Amino acid sequence: MIVADAFVHKDLYPQLSAIAPTVAFQSRRGSYDDIMQQVLDIGKLVGKEAAAKNLYDEQSRLLAKAKAFANPKAPSVVMAVSTEQTLTLHSTESFVGSLVEKLGRKNAVKPQNGQTQYEVSLEGLVALNPATLVLFTGADEKPIVREWARNPLWQKLTAVQRGRVYEFDRDLWTRSRGPIALKLMLAQTIDSGLLADKAPAKTFAFRDR
Repeated sequence: MIVADAFVHKDLYPQLSAIAPTVAFQSRRGSYDDIMQQVLDIGKLVGKEAAAKNLYDEQSRLLAKAKAFANPKAPSVVMAVSTEQTLTLHSTESFVGSLVEKLGRKNAVKPQNGQTQYEVSLEGLVALNPATLVLFTGADEKPIVREWARNPLWQKLTAVQRGRVYEFDRDLWTRSRGPIALKLMLAQTIDSGLLADKAPAKTFAFRDR
């Protein structure tokens, strides 16, 4: 059996299914709930239902423990991937966008035109004016937000003025979906101060990396 991604491998599905029985899940474009349901579904497919249920329950317990650190009075957040050319918002129906809500922080970004993730300009970000901004960047890239941070518009963002701009590794947060990755992500939401709405120990700057 081949396990594929419904978004990434959509054009390859005919070829893959010709090789072996193929099942495609919405992983890359799925929500946290989608991913967790897939754990159970894959468990059934491979005859490991009990192990999958144990993993599901363990993940749920970890999520509940992390949520206890969340500040219920904290303002909403905007989460986005920044590459060298674009800034892509992650809505309430994306993986990280739905995860942050599961953890007790409200996501200000809703799906747009059926898209759970979509690009926005600096002006569009200013229009949203997030009180908390979470950025996912690549370690070997110079994300566009470095350039934007030199623009006076950037300084008008409430998140910047509050000192609530957080930066995390893009590969871990937006490309990983497994239990090991989730443990690391939950730890980072706590240690960074994101859940409690505390200023990050490592503040965002427009320095090049």
